[in-house]
Amino acid sequence: MAILGKQRKQPGETWDYDVNYSDDMPVGDRVIAASASVACITDPTNTALIKGAVTSTDLSSKVWLAGGTDKHDYKVTVFATTEGGRQLEDEFILKIKED
Repeated sequence: MAILGKQRKQPGETWDYDVNYSDDMPVGDRVIAASASVACITDPTNTALIKGAVTSTDLSSKVWLAGGTDKHDYKVTVFATTEGGRQLEDEFILKIKED
């Protein structure tokens, strides 16, 4: 579907990030499953960003993320499956920066 842009957090924070599908799905369809993956862009061996729970509502998905390494960027990919059989994929970049 789309690259959603860039987000930022500090290494010690835990945040939830939402993907809203209300503008992309036909009336009557709804999300029935969601998952996510994370990959460090700046160092592919870095696994410090921790993916927590991934949940969904009828028109959105939520992914919880914690940790990460200062001055590293991670690509977060969120996948959703709808009742109507659609497979949705959205990505955003999460920049980790210690303030």
